[in-house]
Amino acid sequence: LMVTAKSERAERYIRNWLRARSAWYLLLGRGLLHQGDDLRPLRPQEWREYLNMADWSAKDMRRDTLTASRKRRVFEMFERVFGTDNILEDSTVDLPWSGQPWSPTSAQQTHEIMWEMADLGFRCELVQLDCHLVPNTAADDARIVTERARETLIRDVFCGRPFIPKASSTASAAGLGAANLKDRVGALEALRKVMARWPNAPTIICKSELKASDSEQHLQKMERAICRHYVQAYWEAGGRAATIPRQFPISTSA
Repeated sequence: LMVTAKSERAERYIRNWLRARSAWYLLLGRGLLHQGDDLRPLRPQEWREYLNMADWSAKDMRRDTLTASRKRRVFEMFERVFGTDNILEDSTVDLPWSGQPWSPTSAQQTHEIMWEMADLGFRCELVQLDCHLVPNTAADDARIVTERARETLIRDVFCGRPFIPKASSTASAAGLGAANLKDRVGALEALRKVMARWPNAPTIICKSELKASDSEQHLQKMERAICRHYVQAYWEAGGRAATIPRQFPISTSA
C-alpha cells in the first residue's frame, strides 16, 4: 500500500495508521481480535478503506453500493476501537512518533514508520504460521502453558520487545533489523529455534546453532537457509508472499 501510493495518499495512509496504532496494538496484544466477532482482524481491502479515509469518506458511505457498505462496516469497527462517534473528527491533530510530532516532510520518520509496519506484519504472520505448523493440542491448563512457551520463543526473535510498545518508546536497530550481521545473530538464533519445531524443517536449521563467534561465512549460510525456508513455508501455508522484516533506517543527518 505505502510503496505504490502517491505522496498525498501515502501521507493519508500513515496519518490514519498512527491514529489507530496504539489502539490496534492493544487489541492485538490482549488477543481481543477474533474471526467472526465484531472486532476481528481486518481483511486487506478493509485496511485500504480505513487507511484511505478522509473528510469526504462520510459522503461516500451514504451511497447504496457494496463499496459504501464495506466502508460503513470498517468505519463502525474503528468507532469501537477509538471509542468515538466520528473517527474523522481529529484527522488534523498532531500525531506522535518516537516522542516527537510526526511530520509528513520527515523522510527519517516515514522510513521508521514503514520499518515498524513491516516488523509488525512479520511478527503477526510468524505467530499465525507457527500456530498453523505447530498446533496447540494440549488440554485445559496445559494449553495455556503451551501458548506461553510459544509466546516466549517468538518474543525472543524480537529481542524480548513486548507486542505493545510504550507510547514514548523509540524504534531501534536491534535484532533482525540490524545492518551488521553479527548484531542479527541473537534474533536469527531465536528464529531458528522457532522454525526447528516445524515439520520438514531442514537439518541445517534443526541442528546448527548460531553463535556470535561463528565465521561470517557460516552466519551468512545460516541466514540464507532460514530466510529461504521461512518464505517457502509461508507461501505453502498462506498462498502469498510473506511480509519480511526490513533493515532499520539509520539517520544520515548530522
